[in-house]
Parts: sequence; structure tokens; C-alpha cells
Amino acid sequence: MAAKPDSKKSKYDVALECPHCGAWSKSLKYRTSFTGVFLIIAASGDTERFIACPSCVRKSILHNSLVNLLGFHVIFPLLFLIVELPQLINSFCAGHCPQVREAIDDSELTPEELQRKRKRKKKRETIIACIILLVFLAALTTFILAMVNIR
Repeated sequence: MAAKPDSKKSKYDVALECPHCGAWSKSLKYRTSFTGVFLIIAASGDTERFIACPSCVRKSILHNSLVNLLGFHVIFPLLFLIVELPQLINSFCAGHCPQVREAIDDSELTPEELQRKRKRKKKRETIIACIILLVFLAALTTFILAMVNIR
């Protein structure tokens, strides 16, 4: 994504080219879409992540919602409220999304600094995953002990 020069002082207030339609935008958005099929006893699906201008994001949400209306007929309202609606609301917010801002910040780093930043982020994510696993195991242990005491 090549940056289009701008007279504004903020490094985030820069127009970037939308990878999908080619339009220049100061408000690129990151979107995770999920499409699939729900068959009462089983579900199958696929996720897609991409960055696009607000117009392309809204088109993607509309397309995804129509596809999921057929595939997720029973649980579609819940899926729409949890996944699609927040992304639709976000597409109307001004400015680049945090993922694009992070990419702008990373473009100013040296390769060594970028590698150190990624290692710190990975370490932080690993620590968070371990904490979540420990909380889950503690809850599971509590549940099992409660079930044993009931009998």
C-alpha cells in the first residue's frame, strides 16, 4: 500500500490505497468474515481476514450476511449481532483501524526493532493463553469437585 502525500501533521491521517477497489481512503478498516453452514448437529465454516475501505467492508458485510442467512438460518440473528453488526458500525467510524495504524508504525521501524516488537507481542500472547488455560483448568477442577461432592 503506497501512501498518498497529505498536508496534515498526524502520521495516521494519510490516505492509503484500498487493496480491493483501488480507491484512496483515510479510513481503511480490518474485517474478519465468517461464512459457513449450520446443520443443527454440525457446523462448518471458513474465516477470511482483509483490510479494505469502508465501502468495500460494507459490501462484504452485506454479501456475507446474505450468504450466512441461508447457511446459518437458525442461528443467523445471533451470528449477525455478535460478528457482523459491530463491524458494520465500525465501518462508519473515521480514521484507520488499529491494525492499519500498527502497520504504519511498523513501517518506520528497522528490521531489528520490528523483530523485537513481534517477539514481545508473541510472548505477551503466550502468557495470556497460559493464563486463560489455567483459569479454564481451575474452573473445570472446581466443577468436577462439585460434582463429586453432590454424589
